[in-house]
Amino acid sequence: MNPLGIPGVYVDPEIQGGQPVVETGIPIYLILDMLAQGFARQTMLEDYGVTEAHIQIALQFAAAYLKQAAIHAA
Repeated sequence: MNPLGIPGVYVDPEIQGGQPVVETGIPIYLILDMLAQGFARQTMLEDYGVTEAHIQIALQFAAAYLKQAAIHAA
């Protein structure tokens, strides 16, 4: 399943409890949390396998999710 139609985002109840993830199974929220905490991108790559493409996917997902939430709140 691909929530919000963002390529590279997957949801499967058997992976991370159904949280949106990138193809490696890393949850989107974890990528965003690491960015918010100021993790160096090299550290994210070395320690978690998070690539620049994963970061872009996570940011696209967050933007689309917030846009959708704003539309529904109006």
